[in-house]
Amino acid sequence: MFNRSFLCASALALGLLVSNVTIADSSNGFVCASDINQVIQNQCCSKRTRRQSKQCLNDYVTKITKVRGLVGTQYAKAVKQFIKRSRIFPLNKCKTVDVNLNDANDLCISYDEIVEKVSNACCDKKYRQDRLSCLNSKTTNIKKLKDAIGEETVELYSQLINRLKESTNCGAGGEERTTLCQTMRTTGKGFLWKGKGEAYGGVPVAILPIFNRATSCVVEGENGNGATSMWCSSQSANPWNGVGRQHWRGRVKCGSMKKPSILRCKIGGKWNCWKINNPCQGRIE
Repeated sequence: MFNRSFLCASALALGLLVSNVTIADSSNGFVCASDINQVIQNQCCSKRTRRQSKQCLNDYVTKITKVRGLVGTQYAKAVKQFIKRSRIFPLNKCKTVDVNLNDANDLCISYDEIVEKVSNACCDKKYRQDRLSCLNSKTTNIKKLKDAIGEETVELYSQLINRLKESTNCGAGGEERTTLCQTMRTTGKGFLWKGKGEAYGGVPVAILPIFNRATSCVVEGENGNGATSMWCSSQSANPWNGVGRQHWRGRVKCGSMKKPSILRCKIGGKWNCWKINNPCQGRIE
């Protein structure tokens, strides 16, 4: 594993300036695209079959795409460019791919830069729950690159993000929502919102992920205002077909809902919530 990733490990000992969300004396700590490429090459090109090798490379494309908001578009592009070239080589020549494809492949990002990107993405959100949800998602995505950047580096990132969670300028600050949400969930992963349904007069419809059986759902403003109930139009015992996913339909048209809105459903005794930025949007998934 490369050494440059650990140059700023002493930053934690020196302390974090959480008042302005910077790391003291950490500007020399870098993770470089060429280093990650070398690790990916060593891992994926050592697979027993070409199919396993390509799957390994494809998995890293997905992982690096999810963290491009942290490392930057050009950095992610440099890694994916290397992966793309690696996939066209026969398995027995995979290890000979030159990791220094061009100058862009030498892009490096410091710990300070990553913390700044996390801060910019999460710490200006209005509500504390949204800030924490954002920080948690950044931690989750970074952990997916553990094999490429090293467990110690991932642990360092996690500690830095935890300090952001504790800062009153970030995770410990912001306004409190007055809704009853207990779990904020992200759209996708089987969730679908249609601003205009195909039936019942075109009212909005929320289709929940499989195995998510809600007993009630409401749509309300971010502060819990303007709540309107929804009703379940289909609920099959078979979770594997379209009907099996609960369909919750609005009682009013999308234009009468707050923008943004919160869909709040009681699942397993707890209020699960999805943020719907524009209730009239055709599809949110």
